[in-house]
Amino acid sequence: MITSEEYMVLDEISQIEEFPKELTLTGAPFEVGAIGVKSLTIVDSLMFFCTSNPDSPWVVSLLIDQNVLASMLKIGQGPGEFVFAPSVSNNVTFTHFKDGLNACIFNGNQGSILRFNIDSCLLNSQAISGTWTTDLPNTFFSTTIINDSQAFCRELGEDHRHFERYLYDNSDGEKAQNDMMKKLDQAHVYHGDNLNILSTMSKYNPELAMIVEMPIALNYINLYSLDGSTGKTICMGKELFNIREVEGMDQWDRIYTFADLRIYSTCWGVHGLNVSEKEYQTQGSARPTLYIFNWKGEPLIKIHLQHPASVFDFDSHTGTLYTFDVNSESFYRYSNDELTALFTGR
Repeated sequence: MITSEEYMVLDEISQIEEFPKELTLTGAPFEVGAIGVKSLTIVDSLMFFCTSNPDSPWVVSLLIDQNVLASMLKIGQGPGEFVFAPSVSNNVTFTHFKDGLNACIFNGNQGSILRFNIDSCLLNSQAISGTWTTDLPNTFFSTTIINDSQAFCRELGEDHRHFERYLYDNSDGEKAQNDMMKKLDQAHVYHGDNLNILSTMSKYNPELAMIVEMPIALNYINLYSLDGSTGKTICMGKELFNIREVEGMDQWDRIYTFADLRIYSTCWGVHGLNVSEKEYQTQGSARPTLYIFNWKGEPLIKIHLQHPASVFDFDSHTGTLYTFDVNSESFYRYSNDELTALFTGR
């Protein structure tokens, strides 16, 4: 029996065991100008890197030739600064406002979301456009910007055993939930130190007003509309992971199911791991698999990569795939006609 407390799922569940297309790809290595890279993201014609270098937490380069354009952000305790280098792929939203491309970055240590105009930052690495909001509680875990006044948020519940999802309005501080969010919020762990089992990465498609949430320790992904009118759970395999059973496992034996989530106008994809926490922490992801879906949650392509990778992203204009592996510090580029057709229609 599927209960809302033991399974973080929606009412409609789709079980995926096969993909209509399956590719095995070998990539070509490439060099970048950033040092100490931890993750990467492609936005338009730019590639953004998060690095371990305190003097350049973010580095921006041209995608086409990896020519470094600028470094961004500052590490520190002052206004507009970050205690740690923020990710370029999680808890950040790249979006176009009236003044151009902006990065809205969640700053958990200061309870704020900072907004940076990318064009200004390329000219002046200290430039900051403004603060999206400064009223976020210290129980706030993640955010995805919906528009210039709303964000999809995930906050730690009062019992510290579950998460609460809602739309936050920065004009009046109001919080709103749809039925999908309420359903997912019912899932909880017995012990707060196991809360990582419920951790997710979320992305928002503004064109379709759809949210996709990818857990890191459960074998299913939730896809639902912003207004709560539609939604489904996509299970990778024959059986859903039971939260109680996962919580009862030794931590080293728990399965890391997914590691990265990326979205595009025509599709979205996840980086599949399916390895124990011990194996992931000691060996990483030697030959990862990418699962690509359309926005109806239907499987499109399963991609086996022949090189290690911890993060991935596609150039949505060409379908070229880029990966980076933090353990081997290696970058690879993959080109394939099937992927070109998926992203360009050609």
